[in-house]
Amino acid sequence: MLNEAMRSSPMVRWATLILAQGLTLSAHAGEASGFEVRGEVRAFGFGPAPHVEWRFELVVARERWDMKLEPLAQPDTRVVVRRAVSDGTTLYACSRYKGGEIEGLVLPLSVPNFDPCLGTLWLAYCSAKALARTPPTDLPPPVTDFVFGGAPTGGWIAPGLEGRLQAWWTLHELPPGLPRHFWMKDPGELRLPHQLGLAHTGIPHAPPYNRGFTNLVFHGEAWWKIAHMEIPRVAWLEILALQDSGPGPMGRTAPGSLVGPPAPRLRVEIQADRAVPFQGEVTFPPLLPGEGRVHDWRFASADGRPMGVVYWATNRWLERSEIMQVPEYQQVIATWAHQRSLHERVTAEPSMTGGQPRSGRGVALAILLFSVLAAIPLYLALRRKERTDTS
Repeated sequence: MLNEAMRSSPMVRWATLILAQGLTLSAHAGEASGFEVRGEVRAFGFGPAPHVEWRFELVVARERWDMKLEPLAQPDTRVVVRRAVSDGTTLYACSRYKGGEIEGLVLPLSVPNFDPCLGTLWLAYCSAKALARTPPTDLPPPVTDFVFGGAPTGGWIAPGLEGRLQAWWTLHELPPGLPRHFWMKDPGELRLPHQLGLAHTGIPHAPPYNRGFTNLVFHGEAWWKIAHMEIPRVAWLEILALQDSGPGPMGRTAPGSLVGPPAPRLRVEIQADRAVPFQGEVTFPPLLPGEGRVHDWRFASADGRPMGVVYWATNRWLERSEIMQVPEYQQVIATWAHQRSLHERVTAEPSMTGGQPRSGRGVALAILLFSVLAAIPLYLALRRKERTDTS
């Protein structure tokens, strides 16, 4: 044992401090930077496919994450593999289809809400950074807003860039701070689907739903301890929506055409079967595995709305500066400006009866018209024969 004189010696105190710091650094050096989890995810009641199943692999390392889905018990699907990677700010997604086609998607958003299974996996395992704040607050929904509107889900691009809903949550007390429970609220008014999410019409739901209602419920259960972290082994998400009583898709543009009570529209279930600590980094951005068609939404129109550019690329994603040099970019700029001008004329046109600007159904029709027209640049880009070789 050290006597009092030795303990008070400056040399001994420095040696003790250095030893303590070394032990602390050694302990932290062995800590995992994240975790890897595998399992199955199932969605019920989504669009034309009432039941889809995927095998998933997912890695989370600090703010970055990497997800992969492969079909399970889906003989009709064309998808061979679907992958999404994010650094917490930008998202790159890629789908490879039977026949070898590749389709990419780039979003200035960390939530993969264009796919219900990816979005639910994100909420269960990757949302710690997004939820590191005090609720309630407005957030992008983890599943694209199309589901909330009770509208058909097929045939739309729907990256979910513009949708925001009020959300509440409770977090697990241990790192990384994932949600135990998560809820979202419908704002109490009719919204119409368009390629960026859902457009607000200002038309209220019939009472009492004009005051809003819970339209998304999520629970994480059966928590696993992985190193110093806790993650859910089981999780589920359910979407609730009012039912359409109108004669068709446009019937829902009339006040009161959506009736209660809210009924389940989508349910996603996660069952993990393996989880281990992960030491390393997630590669970002990921590789583009071959030649593919890319929808890139890292741009904005003159009025600040998200704007997509479609281009062809080989083996790697184009930088924003490179995309601005391709013919498709200038074409989209011109077409978007024309669409916006047309939209403003339609919404400002006096009605036949009172000489006032359109409201109600007219506004809803104008929004839908603008949404359909907004897909024109994408269609034109797909028709182009040129390919941007980035190998």
